[in-house]
Formats: sequence, structure tokens, C-alpha cells
Amino acid sequence: MKTEKKHPDQKGKVITFYSYKGGVGRSFILANVATQLALWGYRVLCLDWDLEAPGLIEYFRDEINDKRSLDKPGVIDLLLSYQNPSTNLAQTWQDAVISVNVTHRADSGICGSVDIIHAGQDAPGAEYIERVRELDWDVLYTQHEFARQLDSIKREWQGSYDFILIDSRTGISDISGVCTVQLPDILALVLTPARQSLDGILQVATRAVTNHSKFPLSEGKLLTVPIVSRLDQRDETAIAEHWLGRIAKSLEPLYGSWLHRDVPISRILDFSKVPYISRWSFGESLPILLERGSDTEQISYSLKSISGLLTAGIKDSANYVERRDFVLTDLGDRLAKASPVFSSPLAQQIYESNSAGMMASYAVELHETGENLDDAEILYERAIELDPLKPSPLGNFALFLENYRKDYDRAEELYERSLKEDPKHANRLSNFAVFLESRRQNYDRAEELYEKALKEDPHHAGLLGNFAVFLKVHRQDYDRAEELYEKALKEDSKHPNNLGNFAAFLTSLRHDDTRAEELYERALKEDPTHSNHLGNFAGFLFSQGRREEGLKYLERSKNLCEDDDLLVELKLYEFGFSPPLTRSTALHNLLDTLDTGKRTEWDFSRQIAQIVREEPEREELMTTLAAVANGEKPLSSLGSFPEVIEAREKT
Repeated sequence: MKTEKKHPDQKGKVITFYSYKGGVGRSFILANVATQLALWGYRVLCLDWDLEAPGLIEYFRDEINDKRSLDKPGVIDLLLSYQNPSTNLAQTWQDAVISVNVTHRADSGICGSVDIIHAGQDAPGAEYIERVRELDWDVLYTQHEFARQLDSIKREWQGSYDFILIDSRTGISDISGVCTVQLPDILALVLTPARQSLDGILQVATRAVTNHSKFPLSEGKLLTVPIVSRLDQRDETAIAEHWLGRIAKSLEPLYGSWLHRDVPISRILDFSKVPYISRWSFGESLPILLERGSDTEQISYSLKSISGLLTAGIKDSANYVERRDFVLTDLGDRLAKASPVFSSPLAQQIYESNSAGMMASYAVELHETGENLDDAEILYERAIELDPLKPSPLGNFALFLENYRKDYDRAEELYERSLKEDPKHANRLSNFAVFLESRRQNYDRAEELYEKALKEDPHHAGLLGNFAVFLKVHRQDYDRAEELYEKALKEDSKHPNNLGNFAAFLTSLRHDDTRAEELYERALKEDPTHSNHLGNFAGFLFSQGRREEGLKYLERSKNLCEDDDLLVELKLYEFGFSPPLTRSTALHNLLDTLDTGKRTEWDFSRQIAQIVREEPEREELMTTLAAVANGEKPLSSLGSFPEVIEAREKT
């Protein structure tokens, strides 16, 4: 399916995708951007110049009908034909093009074509490696005037394509120099939130812009567009925001050539970042063909934003940040109106059955396993559309939206609808109570729902435990909380959350250390990977003066920790109870975490009392650290301590 240029009178743009470090998702982003541009009707050429680690073609392998096309020559063969013109390797770049038709799975009317020149035949096999070793850039440039030949080829590409996307070698090398200086009009700089990645990108980009301006065959300024990849903003919100601020400040010089003065860098980063979503970390995939991309939680939403930025957004950034959806529509994006797309044939089959019950049941199965969440959402939506008054899909979808989509407004609406249809369902009453407690801080209504749920099912161990936590934290009704904990364990003596939470209650409020230790051990027997119980047990052991045991459980908890509040607790324990030789490093790590804004409500009084008993001279620093960790004092209150000054100097 050959296509013509969308804008035949304009020279095609050459965009090099470069990363200083490997493993940042550069090829993944390029392949998906290329595919999106093709779906918008642009003529696109991709070239794999990462000769030492080729693999761009793998993203398109499933879309290639004629696998014989993979035997075509590649970039390395073209380079060698210029290096050795007297051999029979001579060929044109057109001979190396592999044409790939791409079709969106949701709508056969959304399709396009991507042309690819892969790295070379048999990459990365033995013969390919030998061909790479033959390549000599000095010979190419000094003996064969390759700079002028490559410039001529570039002009041919620009005449034939709207966009030419180049997958560049990482690091600093001859190949990356060609790809970042001579060839591109735009340098898309893919980086992760890491110091090496950030510093390396800035240095390479600065040199590339300077050298591009001096290169005799260059036309116009080299535009540099940072793209932040593998950013986890779902679970690590505070850290992500900290790094985005750091990236905006460090890379400010790279935006000056194109970003409108009224658009903050922090704002444009919203359109040039790719979230980390574990589903897409396996294999080589094109989610741009599989997802609707209308949900901001989907990776395809971000990939489409980057595609729009590199086309229309870079020309008028102020308009793009204000009217992103309208701009994408103008570019030809009709996917938002497409039919549902499913990851599995079974989900598709169940959807087509038109049975609301089957759809709701399978959506719950997908929801509970955490797999194929897009499929689950589509099935929930359709089930409710077919049967809008059935309470169970309403309640289950509300829980899904709360936990996975963070769409609290709609979740609350669905909770209300489900309870209107069935006001006595204990589990949904409990789920809504937890929602109101944790998401809305509506404690009066939450307590009312807890009481109603308990009236309907007084033997529900999970409900009893949740209500006990609520009474302890928000009502300080310790006697009733203890009563409910006891009832919960009578109903289910192996419930790990109730065991661990009751142990913490007994430690902090009843000082019943003997029973608390027994319950911690039972909780960890039932769930040995529960990071919160591991961390709480470590704190308990520290308060008992049992440092070695405490450090063992602390290390296990750190390795499993995904909770910001717990992370602060663990790092404070680590500094407080580690041997003197490792304390400066532990303090440095704690300060790094506090710098990102993380805080905890945990009470450290018992642990600090134990530290002070053994080392009285540490009392002022430990109590100040605890106050900062609890949010009771500002971070600046630590500035005068010599230990803090020393730790701050560590790299």
C-alpha cells in the first residue's frame, strides 16, 4: 500500500531519536511514533543506524506479510557500498526499503504504510558482525567524500517522505555523531529520570547544536526535543514530580529554539513523556495499533502526544498545549471514534456475545488479576450500558476506576448508583466506606457505611479489620477498635492484614509487646512478602533493642517496598540502627528521599527512645529527623547538624 507525501511541496523532516544510555525505550518510541504518523496519512521512512545493537525491524515483524523482504540489504550494506565502490555491493537506498502496511486493530479504515531500512541482513548474526567490523568511517569521509554523498541521499529522502526517523546509536561514537549532527533537523532526545542519562543528554545535545551550526552542509537550526521515558507517576508520584522539575531546570537550554516563551517547560513535558507501564516492557510491541489512546493512563495517549508535538506542536507550542486534542484531530486522528480493540480473542468473543452477565464476570476476572485492564474497562462499560441497574457491575467498576484509573468522581457516582439499587450489600458498603475515608476524607459518611455494612454482615473479617483501623486512626476509639480486631481474628485467624494491623495497634497503644510479636510472626507466616508488616516488625524489633534481627527484616521490607510512607520509615530506621560505618550513607539516602517531599505519619518515639538509651548524644538529631519525616518541621531545620552537612556532600 504505497502512499504519496501528505505535503508534497514541503521538504521532509529528518528526526533522529538519540539516547545517551541504552535501555530507555528509544526504539520503542520511534517505532510507535512512526506508526502513528503513518496512520495520520504521512509518508514515513525509518532507518536503523544503531548498527552495534540493531533491532528496530522487530517492532514491525508481525506486520510484514512477505518475510522474504527481511533479506534485503540494510544500512550497513549501503555504507559498505560507498566505502568499497569497486565491489559488487553497489546499490541504491531504494533497493533496501522494506514496506510495511500498518492497520489499527479497532478499525480497518485506519491504516498506513511505513518504509524501513533495517540495519542489515542477518543482524545480529556472525556475517553481519563481520560487515560492521569492515566499516571504516575515516575511509568513508576522507577518501570517498561521504558527507556530500550522504547529503545528497538525505535530499532524496526529503523529497520522497514527510518524515525520516533515524534510530541512532547510544553514547558517543562516529555513528551517533553522523546521526546527531549531519542528518537531523530535529533531535529527539530520549532520557530516563537518572543523573547519567540527564547529564549525558545535555552534553551531547549541546555539542550537536554547536557542531551542526558549523557543519558546511547544514541548513537551519538543529531543534532539540527532550522526551522523558519510563516515568512512573502512578506509584511514585512525588519522586516523578521531583525529577520532572529537575529535568525542566537542567535541560532549559534545549527548548529555546522552538518553545514559546509563554509555555513553561514543565507544561510541555506533559506532552513529551512516556509513562512506565509494565505491560509494554515485554518484547517489541506497537500499542499505538492496539489501544484507543483516549485515556490519559494509556501509553498510546502519550505516544500520540509526542507524535503531535513533533509534527504540529513544535511549530506552534502555545497552541498545542492548549488545544492538543483539536490539533490531533486536524492531523487526521479518527481513532477515538473507533470500535473497541481487545488484547485477547476471548474478550472479543465475550463482547460480541452481547451478554451483560458474561461481560461483567470476565471483567471482574481480568480486574482481579490485574491483566488486560483495557479489556476489562471496555467490558465493564458495555455490561453497564446493557444493564444499567444491575448493582454488582456498578460496584465492581467503581472499585476498578478507583484503584486503576484514579477516576474518583466517576467511581463515586458508580458506588452511589450500586448502593441505590442494593443498599444492603455489605461488601460494596465496605468498599464505598474505604473510598470515602481514603479518597474523600468524608469520615462521618464513611463511619455510617461501615456501621451499615457491619449490621448486614457481622462476621466479615476484612470489614471488621478495616473498621477497626478507621476507629483507631480517625476516631481514637481504641476500646472498640480492639474489640473489632479480636472479632476479626476470631472469624479468620490467618488474615495477614488484620494480624499485622492488630500487632501494630497492640505495640503503639497497648504496649502488649509479647502478643504483638506473636501476631507479627503469624502475619508474616501467612504473607512473608508484605513489605508494610516487615517494616513494622523491624521497627518493633528495634524498639526492643534487637538490632540485628531488625536490620534483617528492614532489608527484606526495603526490597519489596512500593509505598512512599513506608519508605521514609524504613530509611529513618536504617540510619538510626545501622552500624556507625554505614550511617553517613544511610543518612544521605534518607535525605534524598525527604528532598522529594515524601513524609510519613508513623510514630518513631519508641525507636528513638531505644537509640537514645544506647547513644544519648544522638537525641537531638534523631528527634529532629523524626519531626521532619512526620512533616512537623521543615527540612531546613536539619541544616546545622554536622552529620547532615557531611551526608549532603556524598555523591
